[in-house]
Amino acid sequence: MVLPPCFPTVPSSTDDVATILFKSDSGELLGMNGILISNNPRLMIKNPHSFELAIKLIELSDEGQYECRTDQIINYIVHLIVINSSTIHLNALEGSNITLQCSENGMWTIEENHQGGAVRKQYTTELVLNNLQRNDNRFQKIICSTLDRHEKREYIIDIMYKPTVKLMMSIRQKLMCIICAHPLPHRIHWWWNTRKGRNDNIQQTKINQSCIAQQSIFILEKEYDIEQIIICEAENVHGIGRDTLQLKERKTT
Repeated sequence: MVLPPCFPTVPSSTDDVATILFKSDSGELLGMNGILISNNPRLMIKNPHSFELAIKLIELSDEGQYECRTDQIINYIVHLIVINSSTIHLNALEGSNITLQCSENGMWTIEENHQGGAVRKQYTTELVLNNLQRNDNRFQKIICSTLDRHEKREYIIDIMYKPTVKLMMSIRQKLMCIICAHPLPHRIHWWWNTRKGRNDNIQQTKINQSCIAQQSIFILEKEYDIEQIIICEAENVHGIGRDTLQLKERKTT
């Protein structure tokens, strides 16, 4: 972080102008007569002639009020607040409940849309979210921050769910199986009561981060005199999902 330049209010030589940058709460002198000085090795000047104060690797102890004075006149005061910021990733199963804890002097900020939408604030120590859903629009961004602004925690909740499967047949009599799961399934299986599908008979396309589509590249080669049952089944760590398609028996004359 670089504090704003500290320039004299009136043209003057360096000898006539006393430029001072210091922290008022600690009283530590950082600069005098255009030359910044400090016992703190993390406080460095970017350019000896620009009167800029650069603070590298900011710590909590750097928080405070910084003043810039020329000819005993205060040009500006900078209030530096150091925030301890963190991001917490949580996994939760669809349909489950979750309780988040904030500090006693904390405040919850819940944004319903990242791009700008409804923003709710709750001055409670706990935030309870019931019946979590994969496309939950009650929250997109959850932040717990202390009222003194010293601490800020952002929660990212990843909703996990078992596969949902939709099996259908196109007008060209090709089979399409759409699978949505989080995480994506580690096993997908096709089954016919007339024959078994093989991996080399299937084309797979990724729709998005949570959905894929598999399509059989062969057309049903012949008519069977029994009702055909086709099953598409997918499995991930949270369970199994399947869908069944029944082809009616063709009547021959």
